[in-house]
Amino acid sequence: MTGRPGALGAPAPLPASPPAEAAEGVEHALRVRLGYRPALDGLRAVAILAVMASHTWEWLVPGAFIGVDIFFVLSGFLITTLLLEERARTGRVSLRKFYARRALRLLPALGGLVLAAGLWILVTSPTPLRSASIRGLPAAVFYSSNWLFGLLRVDLGIFGHTWSLSLEEQFYVLWPAALLLILAWRRGTAKTALTACVLAILFAAAVRWHVADLNTSEAGVRRLTNLRFDVPLVGCALALAAWRGWFARVPARVATVVTAASLAVLVFFGTIARGGLTDIRFYRGGLTLVALAAAVLIVRVVYVPSRPLLAVLSSKPLVWIGRISYALYLWHTPIRDVLAGSVGHSPWRALVVWPLAFGAATASYFLIERPALRLKDRLVAR
Repeated sequence: MTGRPGALGAPAPLPASPPAEAAEGVEHALRVRLGYRPALDGLRAVAILAVMASHTWEWLVPGAFIGVDIFFVLSGFLITTLLLEERARTGRVSLRKFYARRALRLLPALGGLVLAAGLWILVTSPTPLRSASIRGLPAAVFYSSNWLFGLLRVDLGIFGHTWSLSLEEQFYVLWPAALLLILAWRRGTAKTALTACVLAILFAAAVRWHVADLNTSEAGVRRLTNLRFDVPLVGCALALAAWRGWFARVPARVATVVTAASLAVLVFFGTIARGGLTDIRFYRGGLTLVALAAAVLIVRVVYVPSRPLLAVLSSKPLVWIGRISYALYLWHTPIRDVLAGSVGHSPWRALVVWPLAFGAATASYFLIERPALRLKDRLVAR
C-alpha cells in the first residue's frame, strides 16, 4: 500500500548529460522527472476509501476491495519509475539503498501498530480474536500473512489485512533485481523488460483463471503472490512503456474514450459485481482488467493530463487522505475488529470506526512516519 516517491517537492530536472551506461529512455528522463504529483496521492486516497468502504458496507460495495489493486498498480509504477530514473542518472541502481528506503517507509508505521496490538493483547482477557491475533502478529512482522491466510487458512485476527502488505513486499524482493538483470542481459533495453512484463502478466492471469476453475478458495486465489503478481506488474509495465515515450502523442479523443471505459470497469467491479469476493469474474480476467483501468488513470494524471481528473484528485482533502493512506490501511480493520463487540456489524459502525481510524492514522503520520520519511529523503539525497 506504498510506493510514494521520495521527493516531497515539485518535479525537478535531471542532469544535463547522462552517464555512458545509462539505460534506454534517458532522453525522456532528461526532459521530465516524476517527482511528487499530488494527484497520485489523490488516487491513493480513492483506493483507501474504497477499501475502507468494502470493509464497512460489504452489502453495498461488495467489490470495492479493488482499491488494493489500485495500490498495487500505483506502487509498481512509482517504484519502477524511480529505479529507472536512478539508473539514468547514475548508470547503476543501489539495491541496498532501495531496500533501506523501503524499510524506512514501511517498518516504523507497522511497528507502531504491532506495539499497540501487543499492549492490547497483554491487557485484554482471552478471546478467539485475541488468540488469533497472537498467531497473526509474527506473520505481519515477517510479511508472511498472505501464505498463512491464503494457503493454510490460518485466522490471523486483527492482522488479517496485512496479507496485501506481505504480497507486495514479496514481489519487491524479486522485482528490482529481476529488472536490473533484464536490463543488463546482453545490454537489454526497456523494450525487453516491457516484453517480459507483458508475458508475465498474461501468464499469471491465465494461471489464476485455471486455478479458479478448479474451485480453489477465493482466499488462496486472491492472496497468493504467485497468483496475483500480474497486478503490480501492470504498474511496472506502465512505467516501462512511459520510459519508452509511448504516451507522448495520444490523441485527445482516444484518451477520453479509454478513460471512460476504465472508469466503467472500476465502477462495475467495485459496485455491480454483486458476488464480491466470490464473483468468479474477478478471477477470470477481472483483476487484470481492474489493474489496466487503474494504469489508465495514472496515465491521465501524469502523462496525458485530464483537467477534470486532476482537479478532483489534487483537491486538498484527497491529497491529505492519500498521505496518511498507509496508516489508514494499517489501523482501520484492527479498530473495527476490536470494537466489533461494541458496535457490531451495523451500517452505522463507520461513525465510530472511521473517526478513530483517521485519528490513529494522523497520529502515526506525524509522530512516526514523517520523521522516518525525512530520514529516507536524506538517504535519497545522498
